[in-house]
Amino acid sequence: MKKIIGIFLLSLLFIVTGTSSQPYFQKITTGPIATDVSSSSECAWGDYDNDGDQDLVVIPWNALCSLCTYPVLFYKNNSDGTFTREINEIGQQVIDGRGVAWGDYDNDGNLDLFITRYYNQKNMLFRNLGNGHFELITTGAIVNDINSSYGCGWADYNKDGWLDLFVANGQNQNDALYKNNGNGTFTKITNDPLVLDGSESRGCAWGDYDNDGWPDLFVVTYQGQNDMLYHNNGNGTFTRIFNTLPAIDGDWGAACAWGDYDNDGKLDLYVTFSNSTNKLYHNDGNGIFSLSGTLPSFEQGYSHGANWADFDNDGWIDLFVPKRSNSTNALFKNANGLGFTKVTNDVVGLEGGYSDAGIWGDYNSDGKIDLFVGNGSTSPLIANYFYKNITTTGNYITLKLKGCTLNRSAVGARIKLRDGATTMIREVNGGSGSQSMLWQHFGLGAITNIDSILVYWTTGNVSRLSNIQANQTLLVDECVIGIINNQLPAVYELKQNYPNPFNPVTQIEYSIVKSANVKMSIFDVTGKLIKILVNENQGFGTYKVDFDGKDLASGLYICKIETEEFTALIKMMLLK
Repeated sequence: MKKIIGIFLLSLLFIVTGTSSQPYFQKITTGPIATDVSSSSECAWGDYDNDGDQDLVVIPWNALCSLCTYPVLFYKNNSDGTFTREINEIGQQVIDGRGVAWGDYDNDGNLDLFITRYYNQKNMLFRNLGNGHFELITTGAIVNDINSSYGCGWADYNKDGWLDLFVANGQNQNDALYKNNGNGTFTKITNDPLVLDGSESRGCAWGDYDNDGWPDLFVVTYQGQNDMLYHNNGNGTFTRIFNTLPAIDGDWGAACAWGDYDNDGKLDLYVTFSNSTNKLYHNDGNGIFSLSGTLPSFEQGYSHGANWADFDNDGWIDLFVPKRSNSTNALFKNANGLGFTKVTNDVVGLEGGYSDAGIWGDYNSDGKIDLFVGNGSTSPLIANYFYKNITTTGNYITLKLKGCTLNRSAVGARIKLRDGATTMIREVNGGSGSQSMLWQHFGLGAITNIDSILVYWTTGNVSRLSNIQANQTLLVDECVIGIINNQLPAVYELKQNYPNPFNPVTQIEYSIVKSANVKMSIFDVTGKLIKILVNENQGFGTYKVDFDGKDLASGLYICKIETEEFTALIKMMLLK
């Protein structure tokens, strides 16, 4: 009996409002990102210029007032804690925007941007030209369909290496799925249940909830309709799931977000509503969900969005829920996967009333994830909120994933981090309406050295890193296929590439005997640097990396590997 009473009291502790012994965030009040006023709707972090930091785009919803003519707010990160507003091809658009998502749809290494619009308008696709400018795409159904669109999300749903796009449409219009043809164009799918359930759709989120390696989809609906859960059949088609949570629930839905809040290796789901209490669904496995009996379920107050992140670096993902209609925004701290406490004495939990979106991103690369909140009020005029994370406890690791030649932005890739009995998973999110940063941040608590990190790419490749030091940002490149033998090698070694001669792809194998920064470079016979294949910290082991010479002339090339204790060269012959 004492044990039962103890568990009951513990549950009550997690349901009541919580406090923090230290401030978590400091509100930034200077600079355009914190002072610009707009009818802000949705927003997205993304490193559009590949300079190693997070840039920001904020979409206006000018329909909030009859005279509003606010443009898209496009902020370039200056890498010194400040931002500059860019008036480029995106930053000069005056639109009624309702969703935004970054994704490299043409696999050129540069993030492209998709924006949805409501009230029967055309959506917008901007191709990143890689020089700070964008091209507005004007051909194809993806930008010429006339709908009332809300959320959107990129995903490689058929795992062919090219990002496809889902768009949630309102006014009982069918939702849209655009299949990437791999040549810069898209085909609109018209014969799948995913696009035949006309509804008042709002938010959407891709996530592999059944761990079968294929991205599934959840769609939130408005006006009391049932929400929709679609299972990916793995053959380019979907099956709608009925008669089970969360698919049998519905009300006036607004947004949704997948996240493994209890670190059991299965994605759970949070759904927000504008006219009832929010709901947290626990993934019980085997396609079954149950409604959680703890916060942040039961939270009320016109909740508009939701996003997961471990803001205090304790190893458990937390949740931010922005609100409208004079409600204070909500920040929920995860209590070791057993429940949540609502933070009420930190600045993030003391403001709100006009907030449409809140997204997480480490803008200053200090390993503590920061928060941007878009405010849509025009009466009264109010600036957006920008909060710097100032927590001082907990270790972290941030992973920047880079696809090799396909799915270069790694959207949908799954990461599994293991240390002792601890396992955490993340999936790279292709957007849902707003979008947190694509880089994957893990709070580690007291962990200082990670046993292993596995990256499951959507192309089927798997990368493995072992014995990884905490408190750093690592680039994980799919071209480095990963550890093929995680036993401690006897010696450093750079093996001859195979095949050799090659046309145009060859594979290079090497071994390192302890954790170190590894740099592998390709030179021509004159000593000119051609390409850097690897430049990252790696644990001991034997690795393979691919080199593609399709854009090079036939001839002799030199591969050089460097660590603090080891340098070696090999000659490679490209014959076309």
